Amino acid sequence: MKRPIIFINNPSMEMKSLVKGLNKDAQEKKGISPSTFFGFFIKDEKDQIIGGITGYIYSKVLSINLLWVEKTLRGKGYGSDLLKKAEKHARDIGCAFATLETLNWQAPEFYKKNGYKEEFRQEGYEKNSTKIHFRKDF
Repeated sequence: MKRPIIFINNPSMEMKSLVKGLNKDAQEKKGISPSTFFGFFIKDEKDQIIGGITGYIYSKVLSINLLWVEKTLRGKGYGSDLLKKAEKHARDIGCAFATLETLNWQAPEFYKKNGYKEEFRQEGYEKNSTKIHFRKDF
């Protein structure tokens, strides 16, 4: 009998189970170290997050998932500082490069300014948006 497939909104705990399984496969098949997740954050005086960067490291590659800075902090170097913190963390543990994706209306020029090179574009996102994949070698 086949097991049922269920839908779960915001599956954070379930995602941890998938990562654990993927890490086990990678270790058994290739001897690859487990993925590790990280985050650097900026908080205000009320301890509220007003900026940050998150991502993970897998197979000696830094993958940046999220980077956001509150509007009032933009243009003051916080985004670049967050990016540099993540890159340093990755270099310190032996990563060779970083990758990230952004939409064409978000911040492609910001990433170029920080040394990222466009690798490819993917069309077809909502409202004529295009996803841009970037890479930065260390």
